[in-house]
Amino acid sequence: MSRFFLSTLPKSGTHVLTDFFYKYGIPSFKVNDANYRNLSIISNYYEINNKFIASHRDLLSEFQTLGIDSEETFKSRLSTCREKVIEEILSIPDGSYVYNHFIYDPQLVEMLTRNNIPSIFLFRDPRDYIISMNNHILRHPEHKHHFRFLSMSSTEERLLALIEGIKENKDSYSVTPLELNYKVFKGWLFDKRVFKMRFEEIIGPRGKGSRFMQYKAFEEMMAHIGIEPDKSKFYKCVSESFSPVHSLFVKGQIGQWKEDFTPAVHKSFRRLGPRFLSEYGYSEAGFNISPEINFNNLIDVKRIHQCYEDAENEVINMRISIKELEQKKEEIEQLLIENEKDGRTRLEAFLNAKTLLELPKSEFTEIINRTSMEKKSLEQLIKNRDVEIQNLKESFRRIHEDSEKRLELIKRLEKQLCDRAVVVPQNVSASTEKKHVLSIVIGSFNRKCYLQNTIDSIIAQNIRVPYEIIVIDGGSDDGTLEWLITQKNIITIVQHNRGELDGKPIERRSWGYFMNLAFKAAEGKYILMLSDDCLLIPGTINTGLDEAKKAEESGIKLGGVAFYFRNWPVDKQYYVQKTLGGKLMVNHGLFSRKALEEIGWVDEDRYLFYKADGDLCLRIWEAGYSIIECPGAIVEHLYDENEVVRISNNAVLKDDQHAYIQRWEGIFYFKDKPDERGRVLSLYKDPENIAERTWNNDRYNQNKMENT
Repeated sequence: MSRFFLSTLPKSGTHVLTDFFYKYGIPSFKVNDANYRNLSIISNYYEINNKFIASHRDLLSEFQTLGIDSEETFKSRLSTCREKVIEEILSIPDGSYVYNHFIYDPQLVEMLTRNNIPSIFLFRDPRDYIISMNNHILRHPEHKHHFRFLSMSSTEERLLALIEGIKENKDSYSVTPLELNYKVFKGWLFDKRVFKMRFEEIIGPRGKGSRFMQYKAFEEMMAHIGIEPDKSKFYKCVSESFSPVHSLFVKGQIGQWKEDFTPAVHKSFRRLGPRFLSEYGYSEAGFNISPEINFNNLIDVKRIHQCYEDAENEVINMRISIKELEQKKEEIEQLLIENEKDGRTRLEAFLNAKTLLELPKSEFTEIINRTSMEKKSLEQLIKNRDVEIQNLKESFRRIHEDSEKRLELIKRLEKQLCDRAVVVPQNVSASTEKKHVLSIVIGSFNRKCYLQNTIDSIIAQNIRVPYEIIVIDGGSDDGTLEWLITQKNIITIVQHNRGELDGKPIERRSWGYFMNLAFKAAEGKYILMLSDDCLLIPGTINTGLDEAKKAEESGIKLGGVAFYFRNWPVDKQYYVQKTLGGKLMVNHGLFSRKALEEIGWVDEDRYLFYKADGDLCLRIWEAGYSIIECPGAIVEHLYDENEVVRISNNAVLKDDQHAYIQRWEGIFYFKDKPDERGRVLSLYKDPENIAERTWNNDRYNQNKMENT
């Protein structure tokens, strides 16, 4: 695969594509900001006006900065900027791509084509673009129109401003109108050298789109850039490419304009004329997505996808069969032609040969009849082949329709499929009417003595609400699993993470993968996340639940409650942590299951062990939820003194820290700003000395020795 080029209309789902490429292992590079800015300003100026007058007041100072004082200077600078962009694109390694919101420039496309660099353009329904842009401006104080839009009295006023623009004077706009913003990108749509993609095609079911349409769009895009995708990896990356809480989206759904457009906004938009929508392939009713159909029966996702793959393979094999039959037909037709030529040649030879004249009339007639019969036999064979081909084509059509129905079924069932592990504890009915309010999730591996202490401290809490305890175990062989089997009040999920299977090492899974198995199986409104080496001070859980209820009743959109903790015996004080951007995070404490489900659970791919919890909390903050502290909820956490474990963990920590900073740079982390990470300390002292009494007694020391 060679390098390729991606240009996107702002607010059109750029991150859906870039996330797909990231998960598929295709690295990205952003073109140098200065070169891009220069090129976009000059292209905007030249393509729209075609004369030396700026259409936007911001351009005046930019032209002065660039030293542009004449049309000749402008053309020269335009050429220079374009060449710099191409140089940057050619400098990236094969198998990677560059992207940005590039305004259409035919000469740039020509240079890309000349260098065999495929180009892609992503765009969106202008009406949803308006809704998304309004939300983006309001959510980002650094945007140049942020405070102006905040001062407007209503959403309607802001949407009208984005459609009609706001004029500074008769020659320039302070807020550029919608038609002008789209016009500078329109050339991408009509350039046959460019592969076009719609937001509505790539967003998938979670954005009210079609899974079949999503797969089809990504498959065609991969073919355009010269990649033959690995099927299983491809479908996994496509289905995970949409994050509904990415900073790009508030909801990230198709047709949001239908809810937010008022009659006045509709009227203003229609003034652009029906051609404005039709040029981009949209109608008054919006983009055509088939309606959802409700099904009562849940069907396993993997099995449906396997049906799809089987149907697809049948279609491929059928196409091959048809092609082979058509080739055989051509061979037979060619054989017939050659036979006719050969027959004529032999007949001429007979007529010219003296021996022919000496043949009896009956034998001569037999030769003629035999030649005629051979011809008829071949003609009948061709007809039979034609019938076979038609029958195969009809079978192919039916199979193709069946495969499309199966794909449509995938889309229709998407919202109702249960993608979480269903684990039923011993002697407990799966259809129990009594729902748990709280799910306590603990991860563990070969730490029986620690885990037993943790479970004991939970049971001693006298929790006031229905609850469940879920242990996700990595395949312990120290007696932990044998003990868990006897605990009828504990749900146990086992996912082996070490050892061998069929003579091969078992693939190591991330912390996020294990937590998600338990989080998705949990049915509680709140999920309490603990380590298997924790102790809870009496009253901690009830206090945390009370704090959560109080916050929600006061109107807070609650995502989590952080419990105070310390690493015993190293730390003397209890604390909660602030991560990047000074945002409070949960090391031990409660999460709202609704918030976890909305943001797509823990990131399983980016982090191996560390920082996944901090990343989870930042994504909760980014989605508009809040995380609060609970001073009355106290957790003791045992500091691991095993030197080998600590050294190994530190190596993982370094890699995870790098990924963490890279993920949130420019959002919650800025190199040029003070680091806001730190601790919020508590003056609480445990009068019972629970940590010392528990972890220094004889049973603990004996168990620890056995585990070691």
